[in-house]
Amino acid sequence: FVLATNNSASRVSQHVEKLARMGVQVQEREILTSALATASYLGSEAAAGTRVYTIGGEGIHHALREQGFTISESHVDYVVVGIDREISWEKLDIATQNIRAGAMFVGTNPDVTFPSERGISIGNGAILAALQAATGVQPLIIGKPHPMMYKQAMARMQGTPDNTLAIGDRLET
Repeated sequence: FVLATNNSASRVSQHVEKLARMGVQVQEREILTSALATASYLGSEAAAGTRVYTIGGEGIHHALREQGFTISESHVDYVVVGIDREISWEKLDIATQNIRAGAMFVGTNPDVTFPSERGISIGNGAILAALQAATGVQPLIIGKPHPMMYKQAMARMQGTPDNTLAIGDRLET
């Protein structure tokens, strides 16, 4: 099995720790985050050292650095956007300028909202929508329900669409 999550903010080790606190024991290799899926996809498309501007939490920054990318704010080839609970006008502006200058626009996941302790909260898809409105560029989405993340999960399990079942908490993802 693979626990595939659109959460790009946390590192895999943080997911393992959280599940352990709930009494569920899993190995890191059994978790695939949208951050890991995004970094893996980009690693198949671009050379190590490629410059990337990233909006998002620790999970996406760590995954991209582990894949060999250089995190930068200017002259980047990719703008990668994951959920960022400290989003600011400045971050959105840097992303907008880079996308308008020709950087490829990539989103870790399209979730417009997500459930939180306070109720339904704003998700990464809303950040992507703001950037799409500002640039006229539609992002390439890696996470669920788009095929790239499912393909990576199936590859980990040596599965095929005919022998793989996805179970989730929200039909749209």
